[in-house]
Amino acid sequence: MVSSSRTAATDTTASQKKEVIVRINGVLPHITKIGTQEKSERVAEVMRTGKYANTSCSIFVKSFDQGNTITYHLLFDIGEGVTRSVETGISELGLEDSLSIRTLESKSYPSSSATSGAPLFAQLQNAQKVPPTSAQLNFDALLITHSHEDHIRDLSDLVKKISQTKTVQKINIYCTRECQDQLRSKLSLSTDEYRFLNFSVVKPNEYFKIGPISIMSVSAYHGEDSPPGSAMYVVNVFEKKIIVGWDFLSLPDVNETILWNPDLAILGTETYNDHPETGMISVTEAYNIVRRWNAKECYILHYSGLKDFEEAKNQWFRGPVKALSLDELQRTIDSHLRLTGAEGKFRITVAKEGMIWTPKEEAIGQGYDKMVPIGRVLEIESLDRYVLKIEKDERNDKMMLVIEDRVNRYNLIFDKPYKDRDNEGMLHALGESGTFSKGPELVMELSMGTSSVPTLKIDVFKGRKSVFKDDVLINDNDALRFKQYIQENFG
Repeated sequence: MVSSSRTAATDTTASQKKEVIVRINGVLPHITKIGTQEKSERVAEVMRTGKYANTSCSIFVKSFDQGNTITYHLLFDIGEGVTRSVETGISELGLEDSLSIRTLESKSYPSSSATSGAPLFAQLQNAQKVPPTSAQLNFDALLITHSHEDHIRDLSDLVKKISQTKTVQKINIYCTRECQDQLRSKLSLSTDEYRFLNFSVVKPNEYFKIGPISIMSVSAYHGEDSPPGSAMYVVNVFEKKIIVGWDFLSLPDVNETILWNPDLAILGTETYNDHPETGMISVTEAYNIVRRWNAKECYILHYSGLKDFEEAKNQWFRGPVKALSLDELQRTIDSHLRLTGAEGKFRITVAKEGMIWTPKEEAIGQGYDKMVPIGRVLEIESLDRYVLKIEKDERNDKMMLVIEDRVNRYNLIFDKPYKDRDNEGMLHALGESGTFSKGPELVMELSMGTSSVPTLKIDVFKGRKSVFKDDVLINDNDALRFKQYIQENFG
């Protein structure tokens, strides 16, 4: 959901509320990659709007418990103009008080498993409740994707401002070991100033936590000039998945199950047409990624379009042959989705500086209401890689089951579905009778997996031959919905 105003996704239970907000702090690549105002409408647009911050986003996580508010702020990359944009965003979202209190008060909060010995916020001596300034930290952690200047430019300036105050504040940075080594040489900091950086090294494909937020870094290849240790991040919080994945051309050694079914994927696309020499994916490639990952929503940023001028040399080329304005780019994307039949299934938004995203649901953790009938059709998006659709055909005493992942789609029809007599979370169905043969049978059981995650054990078989068999991980709400669906339709 896109909104320019402050909207919150909250769990409205009496004891606890939760809120997740993603803010786009900047959308620009390095200034040298967007050309000149005379040649590029994109440059003219930047000059006109005055929005010049490099690509960055913030994830704010608020938890309200028994009258207390705990706010976490994760900042992803800190290129030129990002510090100013973040301060503006915090003011617009009304978060100054909660973030300044987190910074200044001597209070204990859960720390990251990747951090040893340092709290999320180092405490100020003689702390007072004052509004934050640019010399005070207003984020819990800075996660850096790679060491190119357009992703770290403001960091040196921020450190110098902090070093001039009489504080023991430190900036908590999460990045790979290679990125840390590169920052030591690239940042224009003295030895005394460098001590204001508190590094936590992250390893690809390993989870780490910051408060209630679980994060995994994924190795990213950024073209021939890709700094070793470049990464993207997969963030999980309150059953929501957010992928922060700009500046990559490929993801070597990634298990794409980790990337399946995000609520929001933020992708960096340097061009509309394929230009791998930029070291980044294109908008055209993003279409395939959104489908492959089954992303509910996608934000596109880091766009310059400068290389797309090269297509003008080909008189037969029918795609964009110039650098589009952001509104033109959005219209082009919308047109493509309509023509390919993906409109409505996938939402791709061209991000702008200051844009706010919150989860679609009105409430996090409140997607299930047992008082609301489910009906004959149940759709479930798993936590790993599947989308399931179950439909009861009451008139013909049949049931349809559709199982879809990024590669395969199973369309299965069964006869005489029925609930297990001794297990209210188990469903059986017989093979569909045909003229010369009988289709496969079904056993579907809801259970708790080894990691205490609800699991749908699906076994579709024909005699001794397995047609489909897997354990599908689902969230707690969908587990409750599945049981209610069985009771309504087969009870």
